[in-house]
Amino acid sequence: MAQLFIGRKSLIADAYRVNTDAAFVKTLEDNIQLHGAMNKLISDGAKAKLSDRAKDVLRSLCIDDWHSEAHYQHQNFAEH
Repeated sequence: MAQLFIGRKSLIADAYRVNTDAAFVKTLEDNIQLHGAMNKLISDGAKAKLSDRAKDVLRSLCIDDWHSEAHYQHQNFAEH
């Protein structure tokens, strides 16, 4: 599996290898350390991104969180 982070304005794309869904928070923290905190995290609503630990990281860094609706790929920039 892979975790993708794609900047809408910067167009920076990062891919991280993950073995479990629980590794999302670690990859999120790695990406923030490498490029700085993003303004908004847009996701497809996967369970790993909705975890309490992930919400704590987003809340502590004042990062907005938004989830696209199922079957509406046009709402998620990374799915273009």
